[in-house]
Amino acid sequence: MLNIGFLVLLLVLTFWLVFRDQDLGPILAILGKVPIHFIIIGLILVVCYVCGESVIIKYLLHAVKIKAPLINCIRYSFVGFFFSCITPSATGGQPAQIFYMQRQKIDIPTASIILMLVTIEYKFVLVFIGLALALFGQPLVQTLT
Repeated sequence: MLNIGFLVLLLVLTFWLVFRDQDLGPILAILGKVPIHFIIIGLILVVCYVCGESVIIKYLLHAVKIKAPLINCIRYSFVGFFFSCITPSATGGQPAQIFYMQRQKIDIPTASIILMLVTIEYKFVLVFIGLALALFGQPLVQTLT
């Protein structure tokens, strides 16, 4: 229960620090015009993205003979997502993940390699999707522009 309270406090503090000098009126006005189902779909897709990364982390940990429950892998992914969101140039996610994994008795070199492989796989998929769109998606791209 103390952990949940700490996370809520951290979330509130983060929002306050990020938005304290901002005029939220225009942002809230735009958000008010967005259909709620788009916001819900967006949140669901964010959770799917983070959970997808956690499955990859679990698979890679299993490949190096480290048993980690899926819930821990989901935590690693959410830690990385959170710290990537609040640090400049999204540079804080992986160090925070390594720190959290080290607290769970996963040594730092192994955690570093696992996260490096996750990043390489992510970049590979981005390049693959980009190439697929360039080669086969011209009608789709032209329709959307």
